[in-house]
Amino acid sequence: MPENDIGNFIRESRKARGLTQKKLAFFAGVGFDTVNRVERGDSVKTETLNKILKIFGYQVGIVKMTEPSQEKS
Repeated sequence: MPENDIGNFIRESRKARGLTQKKLAFFAGVGFDTVNRVERGDSVKTETLNKILKIFGYQVGIVKMTEPSQEKS
């Protein structure tokens, strides 16, 4: 997921729960500026992103990329 999509997801999740950026920052244990940067799509450490996502019950995962299987005709 591109960073701006993550930022949009966090913004929408925050708003759906009636949280301000300041409250989300407090609950996640990060600074207000950090939440603001994440929502804008700026790059942050995975650890920081996980702190924010944890509030919504998510975490950053590792995706294993594989070649698509070829169908036999």
